Amino acid sequence: MSNSKISEYVELPSAAPGASQKLRFVKYGNEQARPKIYLQAALHADETPGLLVMRELEKMLDASAATGKIQGHIVLAPGGQSNWPGPV
Repeated sequence: MSNSKISEYVELPSAAPGASQKLRFVKYGNEQARPKIYLQAALHADETPGLLVMRELEKMLDASAATGKIQGHIVLAPGGQSNWPGPV
């Protein structure tokens, strides 16, 4: 089973010329594995507690992936810094 970390960026359509928004997704484990979990921060706006928790969780998952402890598939949408996964 893969314990790798993959960061992906998805470009969102923009209503204004020259503006761009991207969503960042961080994936751990194997996409085909079970169980699966999806976690998202900043659902509605600049909700700082969720952003801070997600940042700390990502650090812990990095450590777990480095030691081969990830089972299943984990997807984070951490939000923050022009990366809001909330309503567009």
